[in-house]
Amino acid sequence: MAFEEKKNYGKCPVCGKGMMMTATRGYRCNNEDCKFTIYSSYHGTYLKEKDVKDLIEKGVTDNLQFKTVEGNPFFAKLIIEDGKVNLHFNNKFLKGRCPICGGRIKETKTGYGCENRWAKTEKPCNFFVPKRLCNRDITAEEIEDFLAGKEQVLDGFTSNKGTSFSSILVLREEGGVAANSHICKCPMCGGDINVGGRAYNCSNFKHESIRCRFKIPRIVGRHKVTPKEVRQLCETGKTDPIEITLKDGSVVEKCLSLDIDGFVVQV
Repeated sequence: MAFEEKKNYGKCPVCGKGMMMTATRGYRCNNEDCKFTIYSSYHGTYLKEKDVKDLIEKGVTDNLQFKTVEGNPFFAKLIIEDGKVNLHFNNKFLKGRCPICGGRIKETKTGYGCENRWAKTEKPCNFFVPKRLCNRDITAEEIEDFLAGKEQVLDGFTSNKGTSFSSILVLREEGGVAANSHICKCPMCGGDINVGGRAYNCSNFKHESIRCRFKIPRIVGRHKVTPKEVRQLCETGKTDPIEITLKDGSVVEKCLSLDIDGFVVQV
C-alpha cells in the first residue's frame, strides 16, 4: 500500500510508536516495522473521519451498516484485534424463544439462529432462518411474529423460475423455516387451498374437469383474513367472532361464514 504523508491521525494503536497517516487506500502507520492499516472501506461501506478516529483512539467504531456479497444489509462494529481491523457483531437477541429447544434467538450477519446452534454440545440446536428466503428479505420483526405463533401472510417471494408468490412461514423438521403456501383442504372439491396475492384460492381452479372457483378474499370488510380463519371457514363454515371495521369507522364484532354457494358473508 503506497504511503503519502498528508494528514496525521495520531499515534498508531497497534505499535504505539508510529503515527497513523492518510494513504492512497486508507490510513497507515508510518512505522515500517508495523505497517498497521485501516482501509477506506469495508464490506461496501466507506468510513467517515469519525469512524477512523474512533478506531485509532478507542479501538472500536459505533454500529455501522454494511452489505453482504449478495447486497443484503447487516450491522456490526469495526474493532482492532490482533493487529487487524475486524468485524464485531453485537449479540442482538430477538423477542421470543426457539420453537425447538427454548433457547434465545440471535441475529447474525446471515440470519436468525438459536444460541444453542453454536453451543459446544453433542446435539446442538439446528434452528436457523436465513435473512433471505425464496429471493425475499426476512425481517427480524417477521421472525418475532413467527416465534410468537402469529401466522402472517407474506408477499414478495419469488421461485427460481421468477414466479412471484405469497406464503406463510412454517417450521421444518430439520430445524429451519420454509415458505409454504398451503393452508387447508377446499370444502367444495377437496383440493388444496393456497395463499394467493388477493385471495386464498383452490388449487383445482385450473383443473380441466373440475374448474373449482372456490376462494376466500384476503380482505373482507377491511379485515385481513388470517390463515386460522380460513381453516375455520373451510372446516366448520364459520369463524370465531372478529372485529370488523365499517366504512364509517365504527367497529363491530361479527363472524365470517360461508353461504350455500361457498361465498364469504358476515353474520
